[in-house]
Amino acid sequence: MDIEKRIRKRLEQRRQDGNYRILPRTSYGNDFYSNDYLGFAKSQQIYERVSDLTAVASLADGKLNGSTGSRLLSGNNVYVEELEKELTRFFKSDSALVFNSGFNLNMGLLSNVATDGDVILLDQNIHASLKVGAKLSQAETYYFHHNNLEHLEKRLISLRKKKDGLFFVITEGLFSMDGDIPDLISMLELCEKYGAHLIVDEAHSAGIYGDYGEGLVAKYGLEKKVFCRVITFGKAFGSFGAALLGPNYLKECFINFCPSFIYTTSMPLNSVLTTTTALQYRKNSDQEIKTLLNNCQYFADQMDTNFIGPIFSFQFKSLEILKKCTEECKKENIKLLPIMSPTVQKGKERIRVCIHSFNTKEEMDKIINILRSYK
Repeated sequence: MDIEKRIRKRLEQRRQDGNYRILPRTSYGNDFYSNDYLGFAKSQQIYERVSDLTAVASLADGKLNGSTGSRLLSGNNVYVEELEKELTRFFKSDSALVFNSGFNLNMGLLSNVATDGDVILLDQNIHASLKVGAKLSQAETYYFHHNNLEHLEKRLISLRKKKDGLFFVITEGLFSMDGDIPDLISMLELCEKYGAHLIVDEAHSAGIYGDYGEGLVAKYGLEKKVFCRVITFGKAFGSFGAALLGPNYLKECFINFCPSFIYTTSMPLNSVLTTTTALQYRKNSDQEIKTLLNNCQYFADQMDTNFIGPIFSFQFKSLEILKKCTEECKKENIKLLPIMSPTVQKGKERIRVCIHSFNTKEEMDKIINILRSYK
């Protein structure tokens, strides 16, 4: 079989399974699918402030467009270093290291800290980037049932009897597809009991939870107890990129040994300054967060479900019903797409509704009525 036939066979199988993907074109409409929870990606104030800062910084740095190289060559500058200092203050961390994306960071994270003889324990619903990172490491990888501390403890007890290496337990702050959160305090207690290092991906919880959006780890005062955190800027902060938060020696390790940090062109000034500005705005965004929480509570009450955060997940009796529901949403100018396997497990395809601070009651009522008619 030649390469074209092999690839076309895979694509045809995906079509038959009903989950063939195409790239959707962004369109105008009522946004219920993006991760722009606080509307920062649309903020005219942030845009204008960043435009002014970028113009001055670009002239001072001599780089009007790109960053010209990796951080270890020509791509480092005072602005990204200042961003990392601000991140340590904002998230109450010993250090911060900026990456170009959360996937880039997570791909390098586990493959950089775990090695032969170590054990990685992942929540079964963890983001794909951490699964890839685990595969790239030489450690043995196991999964525990989603948010199930009893199953996690059984895994830890069983594996501790056989393995002497380092143990890593990985979870998310706010799960991107389920919209739920783990019991971080109890999970940390288990990790301490069995000598495991807890890593928390706060991609979706940062910016939402805590007094100023510091995330769940900081909200519960666990900053010094977890091994490290992953923060991304493309969700509530409306920007681009990610950061590793943890002890100083971990930052030094990544600068020296992490390929996904070392061998990539660094972030351009505009993105660096957008994130720096977004952090400053988040400290004074009481109205945005209040409106977001009120919207989430209204939506949860109307749909008779629990309010945990801005992500709501709805499964249907069949794929046909799911697709009909999303088609009706499209007709009503509601921006929403079905979540299909392999993004979620086969048989657990769903509609993922993201609530934002800028959604109006009228917009929410439209999607509420449609969802009710198909449930």
